[in-house]
Amino acid sequence: MFSRGKQGQALVLLALSLVGLLAMAGLGIDGGRLFAAKRRAQNAADAAARAAALVIAQQRDGVSASDIQQAKQAAIRRAADNDFTLTANDITITQKDGMYYVDVTVKTNIIGTFINVVRKTPIPVEASAQVKVTPQREIAYGYALAATNEHACNAINIHLGHGGWLNVEGGIFSNTDATASSGRGGGSHGACVALFAKGHPGSAVTADYIHTVADGERSYFIGGHGGGGISITPLPEGGYPHMILPQLPTPVCAQEGRYENGHYWPGRYPRGIHVNRNAVFEPGIYCLDGDLQISGSDHAGGEHEGSHDTHAGPVEVTGQGVFFYLHSGSVKIHHAEVNLQAPLKGSSQAVDAAGNRWGGMLFYLPPENPGYVKITGKGAIVLRGTIYAPGPVSRYHGGHARCMIGGHEGVSPDDSSYPSDDDPDTKGILQIICDTVRIHGHSQITLRYDSTYFFGIPVLDVTK
Repeated sequence: MFSRGKQGQALVLLALSLVGLLAMAGLGIDGGRLFAAKRRAQNAADAAARAAALVIAQQRDGVSASDIQQAKQAAIRRAADNDFTLTANDITITQKDGMYYVDVTVKTNIIGTFINVVRKTPIPVEASAQVKVTPQREIAYGYALAATNEHACNAINIHLGHGGWLNVEGGIFSNTDATASSGRGGGSHGACVALFAKGHPGSAVTADYIHTVADGERSYFIGGHGGGGISITPLPEGGYPHMILPQLPTPVCAQEGRYENGHYWPGRYPRGIHVNRNAVFEPGIYCLDGDLQISGSDHAGGEHEGSHDTHAGPVEVTGQGVFFYLHSGSVKIHHAEVNLQAPLKGSSQAVDAAGNRWGGMLFYLPPENPGYVKITGKGAIVLRGTIYAPGPVSRYHGGHARCMIGGHEGVSPDDSSYPSDDDPDTKGILQIICDTVRIHGHSQITLRYDSTYFFGIPVLDVTK
């Protein structure tokens, strides 16, 4: 048996142990609360930084002081949505080498429960986030014509007849590393180069600049017929890095499309759209499983959805603020007068049912669609926006290239051949980005680069 003195010592030790256990439990509870508060603050900081970065990303003509203030206000509002208070001093936005860095710091305090025994003041909690952002840029920034295939022979193939010309007010880019010394099987006339150009006397290709991944004089071929040949100004410059293509979401159309009295309405078209008479496409997004075919030829009609009686001579087709997504099928425009213009950025017609924004996109064929874009024949054609048809697939149903423009009768996607009441400065502004490109025939083509009217995506990267 214990003596009374020893029993007293045991009670003291037991009491001290209970105090220690209670302190440990209290610290565990307060530690859990501190961790939860830290996580909430971090989530709020991340969300606020993204909100500010999104404002920066949407700017296309530079970022002004007013844009910076709007970005900070967006961060403050987003923090308030998460029950945190920010001031402008908690947000810094800096610029370096074309990138913008948005830093946000969220501060708060928690009142401890058991830790108040040793600490009478609130516990500070702080979290920070940084988002690196690039304002919206086009997929092929600065280029009105680009072939995206990394290894194809003659990724850009130009073959022009008498009087044919390609005038690019902007740049041309070939993403392939093919050269005449790369040992690959040749394309046209045995050549295997990044840019192949051949034509009759008087034919010409002009651009502000022509860039290729493949380097050296063996990266391009220039040839001709008879006593002369095609001219290219300036000559291609090689050694550029490969273009990095973004992963785009799948456009979503919620409703079924419909046709009524010569008008097409946006929505889903499970069997494509075949037009062979005068028609108007109403503004919006068109989701097709099947061809978009516009033609004045008799063979354009038939049993396909959206097909109607044939129309003698070239048909006239217009559409302002339209975007065509082809999950399957091809774009075929032949012997028609066409004026199709993509939705402007920021317009309601550019937003699909999932909230994705497609402003500036005119035609989009995803990589898994083996179709093609082919614009040929006689007819005045005005297209505005971005044609985006990346690869790779094993072989396109059209044979020669992913995108083909031209014909012996001529095709003119320029700003002068189509009568319209619209501002002429907004017509013929076209960006072609395809896996491979073929320009042929007696075509007279002008491509005008203007980023205001092209599809662009912001780049946001949470760095901490």
